[in-house]
Amino acid sequence: MKSAADCRKHAAECRALARSSHKEDERKQLLKMADAWMLLADEHELSRTTYPELTRRAEKEAADKEAAERRASERAAARS
Repeated sequence: MKSAADCRKHAAECRALARSSHKEDERKQLLKMADAWMLLADEHELSRTTYPELTRRAEKEAADKEAAERRASERAAARS
């Protein structure tokens, strides 16, 4: 699950790409993507305050998944 900060970072990256683009249609699309990332960041923050128990559960599930993937990677590396 992306954090609001991650979403804002993606939005900033889209805006930077839009500034460097020489194609109008590409700029417009990148700015739309930036707006979508910002909306997602706002919704993420709203859900954290409105449903904190769901946020905690999702964060725990993500951490558990990451730990399981790390252990699997370590086991695979040990077998090599």
